[in-house]
Amino acid sequence: MKRPSLFRQLPVAALASLIAASFASCDQFTSGAGTDAELSDSLDSLGAMTDTVFAVRHFTFSDSLYDEETGRTSTFHVEIDLPTGGNKTLIDNIGRWVMTYISPTAQVDALLDTSDEAMKGIAQEFYNQDDFWAGSSFDEKFLMVFEDSCYVSYEMEGEVFLGGIHGMPYHVGMTFDKKTGEQFSAVMLTETDGLMEVIRDSLTSYFKSCCDEDADEMLFDNVRDSLPLPTCPAWLVEEGVKFVYGAYEIAPYAAGMPSFVIPYETMKKYMDYEVKPIAKAQEPDSVANTQQSETKK
Repeated sequence: MKRPSLFRQLPVAALASLIAASFASCDQFTSGAGTDAELSDSLDSLGAMTDTVFAVRHFTFSDSLYDEETGRTSTFHVEIDLPTGGNKTLIDNIGRWVMTYISPTAQVDALLDTSDEAMKGIAQEFYNQDDFWAGSSFDEKFLMVFEDSCYVSYEMEGEVFLGGIHGMPYHVGMTFDKKTGEQFSAVMLTETDGLMEVIRDSLTSYFKSCCDEDADEMLFDNVRDSLPLPTCPAWLVEEGVKFVYGAYEIAPYAAGMPSFVIPYETMKKYMDYEVKPIAKAQEPDSVANTQQSETKK
């Protein structure tokens, strides 16, 4: 019996809704433990996990299936910066976040320990689903994009093509606390008054760059006067806080996935107190940078 598949062929609008629902789950997987007992054991073990060194190896898997009847080739491609060192809870939670988008039923241990075997099985699930369209493609890349002493951020860009005019692209990210392993992005913003104006200005720059259009011309009517935050939480990168709206979330497909980075100096007033030291360190005249300059003298 075939399991319900994330990749079942859908009209573009329905697929967009499915991807949006997947975005909404970004903040649901905050612990590597499944039960209260497991969570307690996991938290008890954190006292011994003082090593904040984080290491990855880049893993690539590609597969294809040729259909003789139609002459079409279906493809499956995944790239992942696999965690290989650091807090075990952190490693497990990153693996769980990755597998949420690749295969919700796959085991994290399979991803981390037997990647080729695991991915071959997932590719076969993609090919074997009901109503599979020969010529479909699945392409996802999970890359570590930021790391400091407290946090590590991952970013995923992908596209699924299930037949039709074009594929469905998506772009999400997540920041993890290196000490606890928990997802941080979902609770990062504590103040939004004034933030939406900053985001609207950033969108204006994005639309002008990508489409040579004003934001009011590109935004859907229902969000033009009441712009929402992106469905998927923002995440930390070197230059600041990154925001990405999904395809069809606030603008038509031709607008792509509106994205931008707001500098830490601008964002610090809207962020949780734990991230403010990061924002402070980005300022040219910060205490941290002053101390570093004095040390070098």
